[in-house]
Amino acid sequence: MAEYGRRNLPGLNESEQLAFWQQNRTVIDNFLLFVARYAALPDFQALLGPALQLRLQTKGALLRVNAEQVQKRKSAQNPALDSLYQRWRKNRQCLAYLAQESVSDPSQGPLDSLIKATDQLEKQMALRQFRPLVAETPAAENWQTLQADLQAGEAALEMTRLMDAQGQVYYWAMLVVKEAPLPLSVLIPDGQALEKNYWHFYTNNIQFKIKDTQSFDRYWQPIQALLDQYQVKRLYFSPDGVYHLLNPPALYEPARQAYLANRLDLVHLSNLQALLRRDGDNAQPQGAVLVGGLEYGPASAGESFKPLPGTQTEIENIAALFQKYQNARPTLWQDSEAGKAALLNLQNPGLLHLATHGFFYPPPAIVGESLASEVVSPLLRAGLALSGANQGEAGFREGLLSAYEVSEMQLEETELVVLSACQTGMGQVEDGEGVYGLQRAFHLAGAKQVLVSLWAVNDQVGQQWMQYFYENYLQTHRADLALRYARSKVQAAFTAPYYWAGFVLWEK
Repeated sequence: MAEYGRRNLPGLNESEQLAFWQQNRTVIDNFLLFVARYAALPDFQALLGPALQLRLQTKGALLRVNAEQVQKRKSAQNPALDSLYQRWRKNRQCLAYLAQESVSDPSQGPLDSLIKATDQLEKQMALRQFRPLVAETPAAENWQTLQADLQAGEAALEMTRLMDAQGQVYYWAMLVVKEAPLPLSVLIPDGQALEKNYWHFYTNNIQFKIKDTQSFDRYWQPIQALLDQYQVKRLYFSPDGVYHLLNPPALYEPARQAYLANRLDLVHLSNLQALLRRDGDNAQPQGAVLVGGLEYGPASAGESFKPLPGTQTEIENIAALFQKYQNARPTLWQDSEAGKAALLNLQNPGLLHLATHGFFYPPPAIVGESLASEVVSPLLRAGLALSGANQGEAGFREGLLSAYEVSEMQLEETELVVLSACQTGMGQVEDGEGVYGLQRAFHLAGAKQVLVSLWAVNDQVGQQWMQYFYENYLQTHRADLALRYARSKVQAAFTAPYYWAGFVLWEK
């Protein structure tokens, strides 16, 4: 099934790929659920290795194929293909404008016809260039290779959301440690509670700064028992489902009276295969663009974005750190300088810092059956507010940059994108594919690492968090170390996870 998908997905446009995957994933999920249920029995333990390998092959399959297609579109040398690409880009820009209105009224005829035309152009491009190029098997699929790459005290955790025929949701954790001959298995059966009642309890405690003595047991305790058994101190974690929106370091362990952040170094990965793509080179990013202190314009009808004066101070402080540690002057975009056109024309900065509002609109409750799937695409419903975001008629605001458009940016040589705005990690979660939002869009554009926020943070504390982050990053050139440093420094002053655990670093 995995090989069949790899050979066929690149010949489809994006909406067809999603439909193909949704139709065929049931077979994969049924096998994984079977193994998860019987993994404790000796006769079935031999299936754990093949199950994990299948998961590594299929998780994020659409992201990998989409990223390959996006990069090849940008570098097309064929004039006919380039012509299709330019027409397709214009259609996508128009689609992004129209989709601003479709959030409240998705049944517009022009939007429907434009989506179909855009899909058709994408289909033509896929058939012209990409189908013959994707029969290759990704190199980093073998779970034993991943296991061999782990160092002492390290482990890799693959989380999978599964659903049985009766609608019962399960979360299955497969843990790879160097000392065990097979992956280790933990099945968490009460998935609906994790996604609803338990989730509301967790988020309320975060927002109201209440010490949460229950969520650790609900979400993490059986996993931590295995980590303790093998003395794991650093965990590479590839989440699924609700675990995409949960930050495990923020969990409080009552038995130890401490947060998980104090004893476990957790690294978020979109796919565990990213472990084998690491080159170990902590290169200094060449050229930085810092965006903040933007002028959104006067409040207008509909949603308006309030000024963020603290972001001006934020980027000025970061610029001073660049001068101090690297003797470099980053480019600052302020006031009206950071419009949509400017950002879309940006070419491969080593680092891109965006201190502005993020947004994500939930899907419409009712969508006409005749509309193509892109009408409710989460990448059209997530984005960033840039200069002039409040200006223009509803549906035609030049200052709103959708994640849909972000995915076409030129960021192949960008080491790090920092989204310091509130809740930039939000989006629509798709099982096995991750969060469809800004994080995914910047990865599609080529960025290697993306730092996002899971909830709104106090402005002053957020500025201090970023100060600590860049102090460390500009000396170590390691975003994961900088994240831990900033988190620990803020935690020393504010014990509640609300202040220090809101940011998550995602590696591609």
